[in-house]
Amino acid sequence: MENELSTMIGRKADLRTPQELSRYFRQEVMDEAMPQYEQLTEKTL
Repeated sequence: MENELSTMIGRKADLRTPQELSRYFRQEVMDEAMPQYEQLTEKTL
């Protein structure tokens, strides 16, 4: 998935879970995070 995303955006992409981020900057990253993909559901169709 990382490779596909990197190819699509033309630069290296790292996909991480919040638990994988350092506790020293995790909250800052989460505060600034913006969804880049949201799964469609029957409700949104």
